[in-house]
Amino acid sequence: MWIVILLVTVLCSTSLLVNAFANDWFLGQGQWQVKHIEECDKPEQYPHRIQITHRKINRTHDAFNAHILTTTEINDTFGVQLIQYKEVDGGFKLIQQIANPNLCTFGKGFAGRNIEILFEKAGIDPPDCPIPKGEYTIEDFVIDYRPIISTHLYGDFQTYTYITYKNKRGKGQWQVKHIEECEKPEQYPHRVEIARRKINRTHDAFNAHIMTTMEINDTFGVQLILYKEVDGGFKLIQQMSNPNLCTFGKSLAGRNIEMLFEKAGIDPPDCPIPAGEYTIEDFVIDYRPIMSTCLYGDFQTYIYVTYRGKRVACGRTHCRFERTREDEDDGNDEDDD
Repeated sequence: MWIVILLVTVLCSTSLLVNAFANDWFLGQGQWQVKHIEECDKPEQYPHRIQITHRKINRTHDAFNAHILTTTEINDTFGVQLIQYKEVDGGFKLIQQIANPNLCTFGKGFAGRNIEILFEKAGIDPPDCPIPKGEYTIEDFVIDYRPIISTHLYGDFQTYTYITYKNKRGKGQWQVKHIEECEKPEQYPHRVEIARRKINRTHDAFNAHIMTTMEINDTFGVQLILYKEVDGGFKLIQQMSNPNLCTFGKSLAGRNIEMLFEKAGIDPPDCPIPAGEYTIEDFVIDYRPIMSTCLYGDFQTYIYVTYRGKRVACGRTHCRFERTREDEDDGNDEDDD
């Protein structure tokens, strides 16, 4: 179960230079600029508090002051959820939700060196997670937006950032039980047919037939909707999306993506992927590089490939996340209440 413990609202824009496109669904490279930041309504309901003020220094930099109060150590039992809305026709429309079970890992991947500098400003030694419980005051922290995601829809956005805590999770390994196309696959212009066979406990082999009518490049994104089996049914637990399909695939599956491209005869084995038809036989995926800390159990995941906000391909997997023998020996469960 997710327990929301902190909520901050951020209103930001990709750049003043691209505000002319604010009401259109244009995707491209740019730079984020924070226009306003504040706590959300009724902040006293959350056991962890963060108060932030900011002032503009120049076009690429802002300075932040923060007062942070945490009642418990912040470690890898804490996650993060981002819900982002885009300003459209005078209002805000939900465009994506992103979640990660590890707050610290997500922060480093998202903001890079900024996180280490922030910890140093707060007097956290070493400047890394876990963060001891306590009270922290940060003055004139300057964030550099350049390492932050630079390909996105242009416009103005409102983002709710939740820090979350959940239990009954730990280290383990994913196993695919079944993979298939979604219902009514003919509605999607791009088709992927996949069959799987088991090799051993850690490896599976996949055969795939892929047909794409367009070059797959950085205009394509991805959306994942994850359901967990609970009491005989499946309950929505997480949604995540990324505007760049290729970047997301590499970060999630590592070297597996390059090997998949090699199997498909894509040279060089990288994006963009030319339009065409591809047949892949006996591709062996190694689950070990894939996220190794999660809730234990059975999951159903819908994977949508998107193009300019529209779903153009869909696949569905049935997976299990379970302890490995090594993890069982270590007794590394994180069943915090």
